Amino acid sequence: MSEYVPENMREVKHALIDLEDEGKHVDPDQFIGETVENLFQIYLDEAEEGHYDTARLVKPNLLQVFDLTNQVIHEEHSTAESFVADFKNDADKLLMHLGYVAYDVAAQ
Repeated sequence: MSEYVPENMREVKHALIDLEDEGKHVDPDQFIGETVENLFQIYLDEAEEGHYDTARLVKPNLLQVFDLTNQVIHEEHSTAESFVADFKNDADKLLMHLGYVAYDVAAQ
């Protein structure tokens, strides 16, 4: 992937500062939500050896995976009230979990 995606809160803070320096005002929680969605998509593409399924953060606490026919094939819930909270609490733990989930989805 050509665009950098932050993997922890320190990297998120730096990315937000860079965006502010470019004159872009971004809501931090929205940015983290998009980050979680993007990272899960990267893990899913890696596990499937290509882009076959699409991950979407459809609610703050719900990631869904859609197949090529746009049917939901997997749902993953956050452990806290949202994936943003999970990321803020322990990004490494969340990303490790999402990596395992991606491989489980790919094995279906």
